[in-house]
Amino acid sequence: PQARALAALLSEVKDVRGTVYRSQAGATLDAVELYEIKRLCAAFQELSRRGQEPGWPAPAEWVPEYPAALARELDPSARGDSAFYIDDGFSPALRRIRGLKHRCEQELAAERQRLEAAAVSSLGLASGWPGELAVARSEARLEELMASELLQLTRELRSHVFFQVRASLRQQELEENLSRLKAREFRAEEAVRRRLSRQVAKSAQLLLENLEKLAKLDLLLAKARLGGRLQATEPRLLEETGLQLTGGRHPGVEESLRR
Repeated sequence: PQARALAALLSEVKDVRGTVYRSQAGATLDAVELYEIKRLCAAFQELSRRGQEPGWPAPAEWVPEYPAALARELDPSARGDSAFYIDDGFSPALRRIRGLKHRCEQELAAERQRLEAAAVSSLGLASGWPGELAVARSEARLEELMASELLQLTRELRSHVFFQVRASLRQQELEENLSRLKAREFRAEEAVRRRLSRQVAKSAQLLLENLEKLAKLDLLLAKARLGGRLQATEPRLLEETGLQLTGGRHPGVEESLRR
């Protein structure tokens, strides 16, 4: 049972040596690469635990060491799951920026709702139209709508003309501020990934040594499975250098004797 469980666990481990080498070269790892490193740390933790249990099918020195410090860096909120997302726990600065962005998004949504309500009330339009208002060219009020300062023409087709609520100065300011906050959020997330990449580089030797241990363990289990399928027997090694056969034949010697 232990060997089967280990084989199943090893089948989920990816070869991330390329990612580790990239971190050593000073590259900033992306979210997918950091996710794979986090999953690898979780696999090391499970294998390290199993290595302390009875029935470990390999030498004790093949038990991987759990990179606890790196695992904590990759999961500062201690969620304990295998997913990777740069949440607010990675950086106080990132938490502040996201708070500002959330408030800006709320204010922007409220301003858009206010403008839409004003257009609906002033022009007698139906409320709740998503993003654009489609007006048939046969509509009697088309010219009035096209002349309205509350609406902005967005596109025209043969059968319909499309409008959206004209942005107010306040909406434009909020949209510009939101764009700046998104750029700050991206830079803050990049700073987190850069810091985590340096932590991966610091743990590179341990990660590579653990991967080598897993490769040996995987080979050992594969040999055991192959031996079972072939019904192979374990050879008995002799201390003597010679080999004595009883009842054996040598076809070459037999042929020469017949002559």
